[in-house]
Amino acid sequence: ALMDEAANLGNASVPPQVPEALAAEVGRSLKIAFVHSFRIIMFVCSGLAWLSAVMAALFIEKNPAGSE
Repeated sequence: ALMDEAANLGNASVPPQVPEALAAEVGRSLKIAFVHSFRIIMFVCSGLAWLSAVMAALFIEKNPAGSE
């Protein structure tokens, strides 16, 4: 039932089959898992952005040939 909610990402809800005593803990776990995954993805994206900036600084010529 949790896998069916995976498509909802951060809006995933606790399935009705979960006992009431565990529903709050499962809901908290869903939110923590989403934030943790989002944080990892953002670190990867920021690393790729920095890498592309370094590559541009290294490979783009300051005075391209023929523009003199």
